[in-house]
Amino acid sequence: MDFNTSKPEPYIASIMTAVSVFLLLGLIYFIIVCEIYTREKELSLKTIFTPFSSLLILMITCQTGVYACEIFAFSEKAYRWTREYAELFAVQTWFIVLQEASYLFYSYLRAAPLFEDVFPRIAPALALGMKLMPILFVCQGVIGVARVVFFDDPEPFEIIAQCDQFIPVLIAVCMLTFDITSLVTFTTFLKRTSVAEKMEDKQFLIISHHGIAAVVVCFLIIVCYAITALFGSADALLLGFLFSTIMYLLLFRMKAQERIRSLNGSTAHRTSASV
Repeated sequence: MDFNTSKPEPYIASIMTAVSVFLLLGLIYFIIVCEIYTREKELSLKTIFTPFSSLLILMITCQTGVYACEIFAFSEKAYRWTREYAELFAVQTWFIVLQEASYLFYSYLRAAPLFEDVFPRIAPALALGMKLMPILFVCQGVIGVARVVFFDDPEPFEIIAQCDQFIPVLIAVCMLTFDITSLVTFTTFLKRTSVAEKMEDKQFLIISHHGIAAVVVCFLIIVCYAITALFGSADALLLGFLFSTIMYLLLFRMKAQERIRSLNGSTAHRTSASV
């Protein structure tokens, strides 16, 4: 792999990959030490890969894969539409698909109780949407593979290229709709919740605050990727990578804050019991 040494993009992508790997290792350490050993649970795949932990691990792993693919994409040899690049694109597409899906389902599972509480009428529609979204994600991944299969066949390749422009836009619209719904739900919950209720519902408070921040960052990511798609801006793409890392840090922080809240609650309970 030959880097174009006059451009910083390959090196920035390499740094982002390293940061993502450290974030992944930090998450695994947190799960094993803070969520298993401190609770005196048995160390097993079941206790490590809980639904929330599994989705968060998958998100960061796939983001690492996306960054790694960009290292090759920014290299001087691969940055042309060749079969090699098409294969790289197919691999990266599946990383993106799994990343988007895990983010969506993670966010939904975290916010589902708030959806039912704040907007009970639309909660069933959101649940139905979560069941249908995998169809779009699979279509996006299949299109990436089809680009490789029909690389030397111009007619189907053109059709696939058009689908490749439509499906990601449709997914982006769906995710944007979900993010807007989440943002409205979180802000509504915070506005209508009294101080006393907030003291009792600290978990929902943590989810709401971090959820609002994550949604805002997600908007910025979509803007960056849209600029990249329209103008081919490498700077916008790298900025989108940075915002993605920030979003995962927010989700990681939310998980840590929930754990701290749980520990504080347990400590307070033991103290009151001893008194």
